[in-house]
Amino acid sequence: MELITDLQAIRREIGLQLENSSLYPKLNLDAYKDVTPVLLKEGKNKYALLVKEVETGNFTPGGAAEPVIRKRKVKVIYYSSYFTWEKLAKRRAEYPPDEVSALKKAYPVNSLTVHPDMALDRYRRLSQGFKITLASSSFQRQTWVYRLNPEKVETAFRRKRNLINRWAERRVNEELKASLQDKETIKRYLNSPPFKAFGVLNSLLRKAGLKSILASSPINLQEMTGMPFDEIKEGFLGLYVGGKVYLLSPRPLKGYREVGVFSGLAAAIKKLAGEGPLGVEEKNLDIGRARPLGLDRLQNASNLFRAWRELRSGQDLGAYILGALGTKYAMEGALSMASHKLMTRVPVYEKDVEREFYRLLKGYERKTKSPLKLAPYFMVLHAGVRTPYPSLPGFFRLSPRMNSLKLDAGILVKDDGLVLACSDLARSIVIDKKGMDLYLLLEKAMLEGAIPGGREGQTGEGVYWAGLDLLLKEEKILRAWKLIPPAGSMKRDYNRDIGHTFGKQESTTLFFKKGEKGQTLKPGMVSAIEYQWPYKGYALGIEDMFVVDRQYGINITR
Repeated sequence: MELITDLQAIRREIGLQLENSSLYPKLNLDAYKDVTPVLLKEGKNKYALLVKEVETGNFTPGGAAEPVIRKRKVKVIYYSSYFTWEKLAKRRAEYPPDEVSALKKAYPVNSLTVHPDMALDRYRRLSQGFKITLASSSFQRQTWVYRLNPEKVETAFRRKRNLINRWAERRVNEELKASLQDKETIKRYLNSPPFKAFGVLNSLLRKAGLKSILASSPINLQEMTGMPFDEIKEGFLGLYVGGKVYLLSPRPLKGYREVGVFSGLAAAIKKLAGEGPLGVEEKNLDIGRARPLGLDRLQNASNLFRAWRELRSGQDLGAYILGALGTKYAMEGALSMASHKLMTRVPVYEKDVEREFYRLLKGYERKTKSPLKLAPYFMVLHAGVRTPYPSLPGFFRLSPRMNSLKLDAGILVKDDGLVLACSDLARSIVIDKKGMDLYLLLEKAMLEGAIPGGREGQTGEGVYWAGLDLLLKEEKILRAWKLIPPAGSMKRDYNRDIGHTFGKQESTTLFFKKGEKGQTLKPGMVSAIEYQWPYKGYALGIEDMFVVDRQYGINITR
């Protein structure tokens, strides 16, 4: 059986553009190779897709991928269960936890054929359950190495910082409903000295026992090299060792200081970093480039890179405020448009709401004279009766029978292609009083419990229980409204996170969930609180962003 993970190869095989019809390839900027659905090729015109359960809404009727799935008769195999109250109510069995378990359950095979583009971590996982054969062997490619100035890299990210922060101060004064004290605290963070980015990286490397680290994903390449996210080409790598920054390329480049040309990547790494442990993005670096380096020496560093971005998020607080306010403006305006059309019985579809969101986003950029560009990142937009799962906008026609319409979206905030921040917010249209009462209760828990609970030193679990406290007190009401399964328990069964920190993407190392005690929030870090409530035709979502302060979290969204 052949496993295909390259997005272009999947498009050639079955005509499905996964980057435009599934959520996770776009959401995980640093791990898209590790979370992309896998195409299984069993024989001529016989295909299956291995998909995380969270993507269900994109592969079922009304979903973005479903027309191709139906036309090509592609079997969908789910793994990695996702929380919904509906599943608990119907006592549905959980899906297999990982790809190996799902494949073993579906097929009586012992060996798999994969391609060199597969992410190292996925290759490792599959190797635990199967004999793996590479469809084509790795080959030597000349590698050009260029030396970069770390000071210039750091300067690239601070180029517009003063301009951005002046913009943010004006918007904080004019748009935020925060107290005067909280506004002054936000301004203090805006005016705090910027981080020494490589000083933070050095500290993380010491804790990890590493002397060298290799960046491969576009988001981490830009952090290491200062090259704008939008300009990074396939095959580029960034190496940091001994305080020195190198850009490695499979082709010659102009405008950079050349160190040398090597017979292959392994020779270049050996010369620059020696033969000791090497930190790599195991969730991005492909097995084709990883194997020649020696798999035994490669140390997981995806979370180290994420921590590097998360710890420095406060440096770009102005850009995060811009992202939060711009997203809120577009989101609430797009839902208002949909509500008006529903009331006046004018036909409106999920795709119409998506278009209105991006139109309003550009309008906000112009009207506020934004110093940065607001660009698409990801969007979840679906009616509750269509699916309880996070789903890309489809062609579903909205009506009063939809129960709810959830819009959960984020944007990228860019300076000439360089990503400085992102956003992640959620709002919902709710049709009936019972649903609206629940929505307002979730909003109250977010504003009065979870966000204030996001203070310095708090663990992910601490924020979780701060956010669940009010809901636990109102559990009898939720039962009376029949919005919890009869056998369900908030304390025992609400087993999902209620938010996360930011590191220029939504996927991070610190989630606000049960059992997360290994890390604590630091002052200035930017985070989000979100509640998702999929049950009985509702798919409610509400989410705001906040900045961590010493006494409590401060909302930067409203």
